[in-house]
This record gives sequence, structure tokens and C-alpha cells, in this order.
Amino acid sequence: MEYYAKSKKVQFTSERINEIKKNMKNIEECLKENLTETDIEILNSSITDIAEKTEEKQKTLKEHHKDIVTCAEMFFLEYGEYFTEKEKNWWLRHAGFMIWERLILFFRQ
Repeated sequence: MEYYAKSKKVQFTSERINEIKKNMKNIEECLKENLTETDIEILNSSITDIAEKTEEKQKTLKEHHKDIVTCAEMFFLEYGEYFTEKEKNWWLRHAGFMIWERLILFFRQ
């Protein structure tokens, strides 16, 4: 059995996307007098973002663990000069363990 790090993101149907677009356009029309250009740009950007969303594959805990450790390694390659070797080693060793600690706490509840 696979355990996943995050819940699966919802993929809207094209009908639901059209309904959301229509509602956001209605909001824009109703509030037109009170909206700034920036507000309108944000609304339009949100409409575009919703329409372009694609379904993401769920990550398993193992994949998420690998990503966290890789991220920590990349961070220390870039900013390692600000940390002692002892600090870097501690963080790299513990970056992945934090996920498992949360999982254990979750299952204990």
C-alpha cells in the first residue's frame, strides 16, 4: 500500500471551469466601479490560472522524502558558506526524518 504526502488536487471539469469564469466575470462587472486596474488584472489572471490547471500526479511519501533531501542539499550548495559543517550535516541528516516523525504522530492519533 502506498502512502501519499499530499491529497490529490481537484481537477475541474470544463463545465465547472466555465461556470467559475462566468461567476468571476460577473463579479468584475458588478464591482467594476470599485476595482482598480490591478484588481481587474488579478481577476483575469485567476481566471486564466483556473483554466490552465492540469492534474498533478500525487507524490508518495518516498518521492516527497527524496524531494525534501534534494532541496536541502541544493540549499546548502548555494548558502552553505553561512553554516558550519556540523550544522549542515545535522540538517541534511534530519531533513528527511521530519516527514517520518509527522507520519508517526499522525498514526498515533
